[in-house]
Amino acid sequence: MNPYRWEKEPREGPGIVHVSDSQQLAEACSNAVPGTTIIMATGEYDGSEPFKIRAKATIDAPITVKAANRGKAVITGEARIELQESAYVMIEGLTFANTGHSAVHLNNCHHIRLTRNTFALREDGTELKWLLISGADSHHHWVDHNDFGPRRDKGMYVSSNGGNGQMSQYDVYEYNYFHGSGPSFPRSEGEIKAMRIGLSGVSMSDGYNLIQYNLFEHCDANPEIISVKSCRNEVRYNTFLNCEGHLTSRHGHHNSFYGNIFIGDGKRKGMGGFRIYGNDHRIYENVLEHLTDWAVNVDSGGYDGGPEGDVYTKEVLTAHWRNYRSEVSRNVISGGPGIVVGGIKTYEPVGVKVTDNIFIDGNGPSVTEKAGTNTIVQGNRSIGGDEPLPSFPSGRKPLTKSETGPDAP
Repeated sequence: MNPYRWEKEPREGPGIVHVSDSQQLAEACSNAVPGTTIIMATGEYDGSEPFKIRAKATIDAPITVKAANRGKAVITGEARIELQESAYVMIEGLTFANTGHSAVHLNNCHHIRLTRNTFALREDGTELKWLLISGADSHHHWVDHNDFGPRRDKGMYVSSNGGNGQMSQYDVYEYNYFHGSGPSFPRSEGEIKAMRIGLSGVSMSDGYNLIQYNLFEHCDANPEIISVKSCRNEVRYNTFLNCEGHLTSRHGHHNSFYGNIFIGDGKRKGMGGFRIYGNDHRIYENVLEHLTDWAVNVDSGGYDGGPEGDVYTKEVLTAHWRNYRSEVSRNVISGGPGIVVGGIKTYEPVGVKVTDNIFIDGNGPSVTEKAGTNTIVQGNRSIGGDEPLPSFPSGRKPLTKSETGPDAP
């Protein structure tokens, strides 16, 4: 069995409940049992309290909450959906236009699917996590074909927090469209991200989360578009268009980033690729074009967690950790800054490998080593724009809006 996936494609249950107002929806959610399918009529479902589900269904008899007409059942006001200690629940085709709270909060749940929803919260200045996943017993969530944005307030579209030192595990995020998170305030203020996968307090736990085939368009951050704060996650085959910030492995070890495409306009400042801290990360077979910040920044750290990354107390989990043994290989970098190893922080990277990357018409040196110990730089080459590129695995074609979000095939 694929560890990321549910055992099989879930089907709606036979117990159909039709609702057309907030009171009916609240009652249907609180009374839901395995096999219940709640169908929401077109209209607005508002209020000041969450619609709550607390039930453990099964793959053969899931609980489903869905719009009768995709996108036309709208959660408004201060209403939202909260799932507590639930399993095998599907939420499909809703529009979240609420305010003041997370649109969906999954707490100590497993096997929850959010599919083909629209997240377009009405912002009021509150720093919100639009989708919040919490709890040490959280795992196997499936977030696919949703639309997130636009957003001007502080906060993030997705925040997977875990709990009690344990990251939510085996979650899949795919074919989502994240867009328009350009803040109306300086990027140096507040926390602005598209996704945060982990927290400092859970960053030493393994996530095994998979982020793939998503489109991020004009998702400006400070400076982390995606902030990975846990171990052993994969981020692959995503497209980033004109995003200010970086895909950052901020905390944790053994994360892999491959097959992603970054395309900038070559003009706006701060459009970068990867920024990396911690041990044993792999960045390979990505395409990065016309960026204005480093394509790959293997930075120095302010704390040394040791070669195995196991020397720490909880007080240092928020630090920028020293790099050990990061590998940067077989990437194609075109028309912008290249790869940098080391920076101004105290602890320089150790054992970094920068190999077999291709640079096309770059600005300045292809590989810059500001600081580092036992860095290996070999097999990298610069070519002209008319020379053929190597054959890489699938994932190099940029995703489009029509291939992601609620209406994609």
